Amino acid sequence: MANSPAPLDARLIGGCVLFIASVLGLFGNLTLIAVSIKNFATFRKTAFFIITWQLLIGDIMVILPELVIPIPIIFAGYGVHGASVFAMIMANMDTVGFMCNQYFALLLILNRFCIFCFPQLNGILFGRRSVLVTAIIFWLYIFGRTLFTVLAGCVKLFDSNYFFFKYNCTNAIGVAKKISQWTKYESYYLPGVMFFSFTLLSFARFIMSCGLSLVKLGTKTGNKKLRIEKKLLIQSILICGMLQIESLSFAIVSKIKIPAPGSYYLSFLTSLIVIANSSIHPFVLFTFNTDATGIKKLLEERNASQELISVHAQLR
Repeated sequence: MANSPAPLDARLIGGCVLFIASVLGLFGNLTLIAVSIKNFATFRKTAFFIITWQLLIGDIMVILPELVIPIPIIFAGYGVHGASVFAMIMANMDTVGFMCNQYFALLLILNRFCIFCFPQLNGILFGRRSVLVTAIIFWLYIFGRTLFTVLAGCVKLFDSNYFFFKYNCTNAIGVAKKISQWTKYESYYLPGVMFFSFTLLSFARFIMSCGLSLVKLGTKTGNKKLRIEKKLLIQSILICGMLQIESLSFAIVSKIKIPAPGSYYLSFLTSLIVIANSSIHPFVLFTFNTDATGIKKLLEERNASQELISVHAQLR
């Protein structure tokens, strides 16, 4: 098995940085899942958190393959996994996780958009039970599409020489090749749709705020609800904005042609952006939400009580 042409110092730097970032990202997501389970009775009442849970699952499905496939290969300098079924499964898990981040981020923005602009449609798609049905439909589409392309001969593998994931569709049927191409294009247009939605949401939010001010309907309950929705909207923008940065960086980095060892550092940078995108959700939720912040403080206090205090999920 041929060794990578990447120099040892570049591999050590890239491997260490990606390993640390992956461990931190995985720890953050697992901690947030623990918080969610502890406060499940409260969280499950809000569509925002139901959708965010799906993003957390997608994050883990992206970070875990980074830990077990690219990082060992980067350190070793050759394909330690070979052409094994395990390597293929983990590589395609990365695809599922990436698609999950894209589609559920889009669903998150759709939820915010419907709340402000189409409340009746929001009740249909994002009610307490209907949001679960919506999430299941999205998961079936993501898994079904990925499974079809794999069975049709379009397999995702990791290049052990230049350190990036790539599709091998040489023996795939025509439909699978087109789906693979479509996956590339949608990673660019979906963030564009999100950006357009951000603009509409901001405009709708401005009109709503002005309307409430003019007709003096700012009751205490109404104002509190608007503050909560505003906070959730900001979180949605931060979560989806990182996905836009990731897609934009892919488009830019892929066009940069520099000689080695700079090309290897570009590959490492791309992987680091992927990991950062899959680590943003814990940061946003820990920052904005009382329950997550409370748990974070409890974990940071070494001398705290051995039993974690049950914290009510309230948005400040």
